[in-house]
Amino acid sequence: MRVGLGDPADIGLLFALIGPVMPFLAPSSVKRIAVRPDFSDSAVCEGFMQGALRIQPIKLVVPLERFVFSLPVIRLVTKFILRRWKLKK
Repeated sequence: MRVGLGDPADIGLLFALIGPVMPFLAPSSVKRIAVRPDFSDSAVCEGFMQGALRIQPIKLVVPLERFVFSLPVIRLVTKFILRRWKLKK
């Protein structure tokens, strides 16, 4: 597949969204996905796609657990709880 949006920054944002999803699409031995950026001045989206989407929730457990117990999330929850506690006093 060839994708071009006219602006290289927009293409970068698109690939930033596509990249993290790729490991969850299919087992690595089956996956043959090629998305190539096109940095021409015009917007282009052409290619051929065929496949089946299968979601395996068990693969989401570890990344979700790492996110929930990450330091930034714990800090955010702590600030939220302390702020609510101060408002009730």
